[in-house]
Amino acid sequence: MKTIAVKSTAQSRSHIQGFAAFQESVIRSNPKIRIERIRKGIDSQHIIGVSDYFKVPRESIAKIIGLPTSTMNRKLKARSALSSSESERLERIAMIEAEAKDVFGTPEKAKNWMLKNHMTLGSAPLSMLDTDIGATEVRRVLNAIAYGGAA
Repeated sequence: MKTIAVKSTAQSRSHIQGFAAFQESVIRSNPKIRIERIRKGIDSQHIIGVSDYFKVPRESIAKIIGLPTSTMNRKLKARSALSSSESERLERIAMIEAEAKDVFGTPEKAKNWMLKNHMTLGSAPLSMLDTDIGATEVRRVLNAIAYGGAA
């Protein structure tokens, strides 16, 4: 039983490292490359990395990117690409989490902020990233925190 737990932890660590590499690629890519990658479709396996990174169920990430659970499971099993809209939302999660790290200074503080209900937003910032309006509001609050404005 210990071997399975260790393997699971090792797999989780691997997926988290995969998310970190994906996030770095998103941050460092120019808009033209990002658009090409989004149109081509991002590997569905990144859902696992995002899920492991935030320590939330895969279904939660699927919901944020607009992917039904059954379709997510099928895409993960087939290792197929996400649609362009799903890919764009997954990149949005990576971008805004990186912005939160810049504001809060550490990945742990950023993750905690992304997962905790925020009074101004009315819910957890991560849960709002399913829409452009929600992402804009999350960024507005991050900017207010960063520059000392009222959030």
